Amino acid sequence: MHYSHQNLATPMRLLTIVVIAVMVAGCTTNSLVIRYFYSRMDNNLSARILAMAEFSDAQKREIQQAVDDYSVWHRQNELPRYAEFIGVLQERVETGQFDQQIVLDDLETVRDFAKVGFLRSPFVQHTDFMKSLSDSQVDQVAAHFEKRDEAFQAWLEKQKSEGGNKRRLKSIVKNTRRFGINLSEEQQQIIATGLNRYDNDPMERHLLWNQWEQELIVLLQNRVDPDFDANLTQHLQQYQDQMRIHNPKRDLHNRKVSAQIIHDVVHNLDPRQKRILVAKLDETRRILLRISSS
Repeated sequence: MHYSHQNLATPMRLLTIVVIAVMVAGCTTNSLVIRYFYSRMDNNLSARILAMAEFSDAQKREIQQAVDDYSVWHRQNELPRYAEFIGVLQERVETGQFDQQIVLDDLETVRDFAKVGFLRSPFVQHTDFMKSLSDSQVDQVAAHFEKRDEAFQAWLEKQKSEGGNKRRLKSIVKNTRRFGINLSEEQQQIIATGLNRYDNDPMERHLLWNQWEQELIVLLQNRVDPDFDANLTQHLQQYQDQMRIHNPKRDLHNRKVSAQIIHDVVHNLDPRQKRILVAKLDETRRILLRISSS
């Protein structure tokens, strides 16, 4: 239930959003690496759920079965969609036929991918399991949230002291280098300028997620309520849209900034960089299709 406090449209994605935001591997399109990270998805999801409380053996089996079912659904249904989307991106990069609005629409598509995946996740699909939790387990989930939030807040403070935008730029340069593209000084300046336009308040987002978690605990504490299923589903559906719900103007502004950065950098690619990007996208598309059919 506890996901990273992270906006899907953040410009930290930059060029790598065309792959990283729509696939499960993080830094390269090497087939073995992608398969490795994707195969670990269900194990990571199970571990994150099991870390929330002390579950009985029967509950653990139920959790594992739900995660396994989700993994099969995701592989068979979502990876082909990701591959198709990457194919479209590949064509656009190759032909140069895209503008800021197209990139903005692509960011929205990525967000929709994440939302569809979340709404099919064990958290949303298994409300009966939520109702089966004991009072002690609900208290343990609340304590888990509190501990994770304290650690995340300490991390935010550290990142703030280290200079957020410089750190983000360094991370972007590092990830694109792993992707096979060395960003020029001009391209890095495009990124730096865009990052400075980004209206970002990580602590505010953190507080919003914290509020969402507290409301979830209240729902779990009242799981005998006849409207529990509907209320829980509605609450879970809001998870991906916290910033859009609470500050729609800022959310739109940041997505437009992200789209502008991606648009400007891609258009600034030299012929060699473009060939590398097109080749990597094609490789990724083919690998995802192979995984989906395995």
